[in-house]
Amino acid sequence: MVRMNPGLWDWWMQRVSSLLVSVFAIPILTLWFGGYLETDVQWYELLLNPYMKALTVIGLLGFVLHTRLGLWVVVTDYIPRRMQRFFGVVVNGLVLGYLIWGLYLIWVF
Repeated sequence: MVRMNPGLWDWWMQRVSSLLVSVFAIPILTLWFGGYLETDVQWYELLLNPYMKALTVIGLLGFVLHTRLGLWVVVTDYIPRRMQRFFGVVVNGLVLGYLIWGLYLIWVF
């Protein structure tokens, strides 16, 4: 089995995560710019639909993965090596918290 270079793996994950975000964003923007989402009630009814909830979870997972990879690059490029582990833990904790909070908001409300 051939192992992929870790940098290439990160590059692919960044592209895949941006596609996941696009899968969520394109229908929302199309409906919004098309004039189908003019009131709060229409937004609420759209987001209450189970298919839209699943699409929102896909978008959230893509956003979290994209954010985590992007912040990892910032930490490894701009933070001194002796502090990278601490900031890596902080970034991962914030991203995990965002994921949990987002899933809670999607499925509870």
